[in-house]
Amino acid sequence: MDTKLKGDIAEQAAVLHALKRGWGVLKPVGDRLPYDLVFDVEGTLIKIQVKYAWFDEPSGNYVVDNRRTKTNRRQMLREAYRKDAENPRRCDL
Repeated sequence: MDTKLKGDIAEQAAVLHALKRGWGVLKPVGDRLPYDLVFDVEGTLIKIQVKYAWFDEPSGNYVVDNRRTKTNRRQMLREAYRKDAENPRRCDL
């Protein structure tokens, strides 16, 4: 399973999580924004960046690659997320 498919599966799991709780779900057009979804929780809009986690047996921990990857035809740039108002909140599902 490639990383794009893993991300798609994780994103759909987040949508299901929100819908089961009665929250609205908004999906941005394209993938150039720093978030994947927006949840409408009682009138408050919350940006969501979905990340796929995997279990690392030797350490007994779940692991998440929490870097942001931007690509174009010439290069791939990875950077760590900054904790500021532009970045989404973390929510474990």
